[in-house]
Amino acid sequence: YDAVLDRYTDVITLAALTYRLAWDIGPALSAYAWLAGLLAAVGGLMTSYSWHLIKTALGGGDVAWPAILSDSRDVRMLLVAVGSVLAHVDPRLLLAPLAWIALVTNAKAFYRLAVAHKLLRK
Repeated sequence: YDAVLDRYTDVITLAALTYRLAWDIGPALSAYAWLAGLLAAVGGLMTSYSWHLIKTALGGGDVAWPAILSDSRDVRMLLVAVGSVLAHVDPRLLLAPLAWIALVTNAKAFYRLAVAHKLLRK
């Protein structure tokens, strides 16, 4: 129940952030904002889904992953908060946290899927 509400708030937050970023940086760069926002939202959803898949494949636990590349909700929301503050200096600075979230969450989701696929095919 709580996890479902968390996913909704993540998507709503990232959608609002992306909309505002696209508005602020103008039409020339707005496609990058929409792409990063979409991939960040998808990555956030897939992080949760892939965690359940790998937990089943491993019989509990998670894959080994560098701590610096954390995909936890807390880290994602901290990046959004820091990016929002930095956006007051230059709105384009908000693109970096969105792109980071998109990259890390999707990379970990794909890695989990690859590990689960390998384990479940045995």
